[in-house]
Amino acid sequence: MWFRCIIIIFSCFPLSIVSCFSKNSVSQAKSTLANACDALSKKDPAKALSAFESLVSKDYHDRLGDKQKLVLDIRELFFSSNHTQIKRCRFVDTLITPKVDTRVKQVTISGIIELETTSLSETQESALSSKAELYFYGQMETEVILTKGSYFISENFLDMFREAYHLMQKRKASLEKKDSAQYLSLVSPRYDFNGKTFEDIKKKITSEFSLEREIQITTNRLEIRHEEPYTSVTDFFSLQGIVIDDQVIHRGKGSYLLQRETQQSQLKIVGGIY
Repeated sequence: MWFRCIIIIFSCFPLSIVSCFSKNSVSQAKSTLANACDALSKKDPAKALSAFESLVSKDYHDRLGDKQKLVLDIRELFFSSNHTQIKRCRFVDTLITPKVDTRVKQVTISGIIELETTSLSETQESALSSKAELYFYGQMETEVILTKGSYFISENFLDMFREAYHLMQKRKASLEKKDSAQYLSLVSPRYDFNGKTFEDIKKKITSEFSLEREIQITTNRLEIRHEEPYTSVTDFFSLQGIVIDDQVIHRGKGSYLLQRETQQSQLKIVGGIY
């Protein structure tokens, strides 16, 4: 699996608005993310997770949950298969936006992140059972906090990409189980794409899920790109189905557009189903 991380720099808030941290503090904050990347690049999954976890604040939180949830997601995304390998991870030029708290110092690192993994599977049979390749690219804003002289990741590490990944996993499960209610719960009631509305999607899904056929879907590569206010997903998949007692394998690509209705709401599919 090939893994790349890039974060691009902009500028610090003017001193008239907020006092910038010292160059040493900024350097330490940047080093925390660089160290996290180095940790995830370790070949031994147990050592990688342990090293990464040591860089995350015990009070870490984001919209998906706490530190335990973050570590579980990292394990699932990068260390749940022997068919993957992390080759490289690096941070380049970060935007530092200091935030001052009366109790702690917190640095917000904003910019563009690029992350890619590559599967080691070469045969079609192994590809159907291996972990999907992942590609993340887009805006990310992560908080790093100073606690007892050291910096720790405290908020929003890959949160948007992780949430989009989980939504696509739920979509896959609902297709395989033919659970129309679960599938439609992932679609925004405000869906309006290429002349199709939520009601059109509901009719389409209800009709297709009524067909008596078994399917198994394998995601070979999942590309997730984020640029506010949208997150776009491209799913390269293999579909294995039973049609009139014959086993058929199709390869295809689906593209979906995700968005939140509010900052507090969950991501929903707002385009691309047809």
